[in-house]
Amino acid sequence: MTDLNLPRLTMLATLLSGFSGTPSWAQQYAISTYAGGAWPTLPAAGASISVGFPQAVVADGLGNVYFGSWGLNGVFKLDAAGMVTVVAGSGTPSSWSQSVTGNGDGGPATAALVGSPGGLALGLGGGPNAVSFYPTLPCRVADTRNSAGALGGPSLIANQSRDFPVPSSPCELPAAASAYSLNVTVAPPGPLYYLTTWPAGQPQPNVSTLNSWTGKVVANAAIVPAGTNGAISVFVPNPTDVILDANGYFAPPGGLGALSFYPVTPCRVADTRGTNGPFGGPTTDAGTTRSFAIPASGCFVPSTAAAYSVNVTVVPQGPLYYLTVWPAGSAQPLVSTLNSFDGSVVANAAIVPAGAGGAISVFVTNRTDVILDINGYFAP
Repeated sequence: MTDLNLPRLTMLATLLSGFSGTPSWAQQYAISTYAGGAWPTLPAAGASISVGFPQAVVADGLGNVYFGSWGLNGVFKLDAAGMVTVVAGSGTPSSWSQSVTGNGDGGPATAALVGSPGGLALGLGGGPNAVSFYPTLPCRVADTRNSAGALGGPSLIANQSRDFPVPSSPCELPAAASAYSLNVTVAPPGPLYYLTTWPAGQPQPNVSTLNSWTGKVVANAAIVPAGTNGAISVFVPNPTDVILDANGYFAPPGGLGALSFYPVTPCRVADTRGTNGPFGGPTTDAGTTRSFAIPASGCFVPSTAAAYSVNVTVVPQGPLYYLTVWPAGSAQPLVSTLNSFDGSVVANAAIVPAGAGGAISVFVTNRTDVILDINGYFAP
């Protein structure tokens, strides 16, 4: 795989160091002809830029290069399309005593007085456009088996695309959400070659979210960016009903309840096929609920975790109409995490908010063994 960051970073670094002779004070270590406006004016997208005194360069994993400038008193982003935008700094220099933060603390980054940005670092999110996760109680967004409506019926017909206005659901997902954490379930009357989800208002991508070649009820977890008016689009090449459940959303950081993701080495939290115990047997009986206190498992998940990224597997002893997971201590929601109508072993990923004591609850309609694996958690 080609690393697109490498040639861009090399090119920028060459511009930083490729001058010969003795440059003038105003031209020293300058970058030219990318985008922006002439020094010392802050850049405007689409023009050319001459950046005085670039002092730091860092690249993310998305093809963007960030650099600071003493001459322009700011921090800038050079994106994969060659456009430069202001990340921080008003263009007015700060005094040495004000250093980088100046009097911009608590306000917009572009209003801060940035004097000498000598070092840059990217957080775990990978750049200024990173978002935080906000968990919600699992909630049903849409079900085309219901009465006709924006989030109800009718069933989707072959080769149909349909938009679902997610913020209009009763799930309290804000219009400011950048993406949604969803569980997508299909109940087709026959084979369903694939289902695709994507942000409304954008061209349909050549991807699939799930498949049901045998016409079974199938569920799959998906993170879907929000599109026009917060809606998402769904396309199916064959007739089917579609059910959308949500367990959280992604939005700019800094809001109440914002969480960051912390990956962990994949670890088995529970397996009811094992010896009886808090994270072992017995097998879960039909119509029963059981809670698992994940921080008390051997997977080194802290008690500060507010949500978990888990994989749920069932080994049913016959048909399993559905399994639901939700935060312990809360009322059981009307959602499903997975289904196995034919009694086969089925797995699905899920983001589950932590409940009382850090536990999550599991309900099954029919007798089955349940296996829980974890690969990360969300915490402040």
